[in-house]
Amino acid sequence: MRGQLSRENKDNTNYRSSAALSSPEVIEWIFRPSRPSSHLLSCLRTFKAYPLRTFQTMGASVAEDPVTNDLTNDLSVGSSRRCETFRKRTLLLLVFLCILISFSLGVTTVVVPFFVADRFARLYHGYSVSPNCSTYAAAAKPSACTAGEADALSAAAAAAVVTHLIGLAAGPALGSISDRTGRRAPILACLAAVVAPAAALVFVQSRPGVDPLWFYVASALGMGSPWMALVLASTADAVPSSRERAASFGAIIAGIFAGYSVAPSILLVSTLFGASCISLAVAAFAFLFTYFVVPETLPDSTAAAAARATAAAAVGGFGRVPSALFRPFKDISVLFRTPVLLRLSVIAFFSAATTSGDMTFSVYYFVDTLNFTEHDIVIYFGAMGLLSILALLALLPPLLGAFGARDVLTFGLLGGCIQNAMYALAARGRRWRVFLALFMEVMHSMAYPLISFLKSSNVTAQEQGITQGALFSVKSLAGATGPALFRAVNAAVGPREPGSMFLVGTAFLAVAAGISRGLPERPSRESSVEEGGYEELLTPSRRGRGEVQQAL
Repeated sequence: MRGQLSRENKDNTNYRSSAALSSPEVIEWIFRPSRPSSHLLSCLRTFKAYPLRTFQTMGASVAEDPVTNDLTNDLSVGSSRRCETFRKRTLLLLVFLCILISFSLGVTTVVVPFFVADRFARLYHGYSVSPNCSTYAAAAKPSACTAGEADALSAAAAAAVVTHLIGLAAGPALGSISDRTGRRAPILACLAAVVAPAAALVFVQSRPGVDPLWFYVASALGMGSPWMALVLASTADAVPSSRERAASFGAIIAGIFAGYSVAPSILLVSTLFGASCISLAVAAFAFLFTYFVVPETLPDSTAAAAARATAAAAVGGFGRVPSALFRPFKDISVLFRTPVLLRLSVIAFFSAATTSGDMTFSVYYFVDTLNFTEHDIVIYFGAMGLLSILALLALLPPLLGAFGARDVLTFGLLGGCIQNAMYALAARGRRWRVFLALFMEVMHSMAYPLISFLKSSNVTAQEQGITQGALFSVKSLAGATGPALFRAVNAAVGPREPGSMFLVGTAFLAVAAGISRGLPERPSRESSVEEGGYEELLTPSRRGRGEVQQAL
């Protein structure tokens, strides 16, 4: 097959000496027109006629190059360019979908702390006066509001545990299904679950006597759906070249940050109930957008190969217990296949545990301890999203070329370590430390796309869905552990030292940074499933362009 590659596909397999695209090249690759727009319209017409078909519907013969671990099309130059255009537009659609989903979830995230504590105080602690509990300063807060806040924190911690236990099972299961049947149906199932927390929040707010626990039940279902893992698997399909995949994963995460950063601004122009209604409308639109616009990305030949591999490695059951019950546990084992994958899984666990704890309790901490207002929350999330987007799109590609993925990952984890320490110190009347910590959060935002990319580059094309789903399961397990530990530390030490729970995240990320630094500079053939993307991007290449081309 390598001798049959088109000239364009051969160019895509040649790694630069920097081993990564620069930021202008990433933007130029996405928006450069490969053929007139009529070819894109032809691709879209084909998609509308066969909504569950992929590039093979256009006559593409897809095969996997065993050396570069890239999917390459045995096409004429015109057809190859048409598929390239289709892939670029697909990546843009996936980024836009991530913006929609994260915006809906982000609105829900910022509304809940201002609403739930007040509802618990009124239902169970006798609070009946007019002002919302969130309007009081920490020193002047009624005891009923303080008790309501404690109930809200406990409910959030319990919901986080259930959420991530759901994700632990759903991640590898839906990832494996998507490898065999396509990405669209599992993504649509996840988006249907994402609508649930927004709908539940609108329902609870519209009924003054309804217990907020109903929202947390729906939230566990929606937040536990592995939509991000499936979108990353679709991105790996749409951007098969390892040379561009790292930056594309960064673009997906940047889209998620964009949605989360814009979401809090809704509170400046809307009431809490109005913001919840907007969140529900955007979640419903994301589902319809995916159903009618987002195409299938998994090639038919890849799906068939994954189905054959699954049938050959079927897990036996015990008696009448179906083997499907044991498949998620077997699918997770892909992350422990090699020492490098195992180390990356441990890093992902500690990073995700810290991120989950931060996301679960940071807004409560800002509002209840640091007396943040809606305006402060909008500024904080807006700045965090803007800086993270700039980091992922403008800083990540050149940093990969200059330092390599291992060192950039280590820098990111150390940045998150400093960020959590500054959160803890902010409790002593230094709110500015929270905003200063944003610059460290920017570094930490690079960790997840790098971990996802490195794992993606170490498995075959037939295992992209399983790998991302299994990684989501590790993230879910960590997400159940992180908030529980944060809550336990806050209950034990928080009354005397507010913010001490964030020191748990500091310790986690310090350990993860040490493990990251221990990753091998040049993995042996036994430590990598395929040679190619991982070896070239783990550390900065020291070979010239001509030597790389000769090696390939």
